[in-house]
Amino acid sequence: HQLAAAEKWLNQALSEAKKRHIEVERARTLSNLGLVYRDKKNYAKAEELLKEAVTINEKLLGKYAVCTGVVLDNLGELYEDEGKLDQAELVLKRALEIAESHGADNPHTAVVLNNLGAFYHAHEKPENAERYFLRAITEYNKNRPDDPQVVQIMEVVLTRYKESHRYPEFRKVFMQLINHKLGNDKDRL
Repeated sequence: HQLAAAEKWLNQALSEAKKRHIEVERARTLSNLGLVYRDKKNYAKAEELLKEAVTINEKLLGKYAVCTGVVLDNLGELYEDEGKLDQAELVLKRALEIAESHGADNPHTAVVLNNLGAFYHAHEKPENAERYFLRAITEYNKNRPDDPQVVQIMEVVLTRYKESHRYPEFRKVFMQLINHKLGNDKDRL
């Protein structure tokens, strides 16, 4: 029911943006509508809308615009859902390149690093997953320390270290996790 309502509202917004020739808003709406179709498992429609949003963003804002990277990140995740793994990997790496081009304070960098780590983790490439997850932890701690993703990523890394008997690395990340949790609890007192 919520997806149907979102779809209806976004289609109205898309129509309004088209009518008023507000292309940047149209791209944003296409992207959001693409995510709704992804949730509805209508991957073909989702892909069409996300690609159109990327095209508009690249044309109006540039190939390295933050908005372009965000939509590419979503498109990469969609490709993974569709089983288009080679395309997913390429698009996610391009999204990371864009995020990193905006400097050390870009909060989206952590999200893309996490998505790349999750991609490699899901497809049994643990060395790649670990590399991106560790970078994601660093970025989240730098720019978004209260994000719950930090704990989830640390837990995945800890499991990998435990399974591979890498106890020095396990201890280091475990201490980061404890400090992270203690730091967040202090803020709530």
